[in-house]
Amino acid sequence: MKALHKKLNLNSLGKRMDGIYIPLNEIGKSNKELSPYLYCSNGKIKRGYWVVNAITWWMVEQYGIKVHGKEISELNFQSKWIQVVKNMEYNINHYWKNKFKNKFIFIFDDMVEFCALTISRILSTLETKKILTKIEGARKAIEVLPDKWHLLLKEGVRLRNKPKSLFLYSSRLKRTMECRKFILYTHNLCNEKYFSDVKKGIN
Repeated sequence: MKALHKKLNLNSLGKRMDGIYIPLNEIGKSNKELSPYLYCSNGKIKRGYWVVNAITWWMVEQYGIKVHGKEISELNFQSKWIQVVKNMEYNINHYWKNKFKNKFIFIFDDMVEFCALTISRILSTLETKKILTKIEGARKAIEVLPDKWHLLLKEGVRLRNKPKSLFLYSSRLKRTMECRKFILYTHNLCNEKYFSDVKKGIN
């Protein structure tokens, strides 16, 4: 696998590849149920654990493309949308809530991009019940969220597509404050609009 990815990395896109290598008999399981596996991060092969959760298997079932072997429909697993929502509920209510407590990390461009695009992707996925890319998620979020958040979302897109282009905010401090306010706003919005079934314990 390392030799294969070494060849792929001769192309600039190869170095951007992320993915996992899971045996057929392990498909549908979460990290807690899996033994360490091979995964690719930024074009490099490693052994351990990466991002494997309900969203992973929902994407495989809904959008998977067979390269060789069985059709996706013939694989022995079934994803559930409620599990995807539960995963996103944990992301919003635990991961991002903890990030909010750090007042300084959003000074950095990579964290601003990560915050704006990841959270807007979560919101847009919950809204459309489709797993969108981060850029698609930001565009959808701009359609559905109030105007006050549009600048931050556009800043996230700028940082991803053209990081050396003109800064959209008057100061890094103001942008930092907007990120933290965005986390609070989306936390409340998601809990009110999307996570009611999760709180009720509906499977």
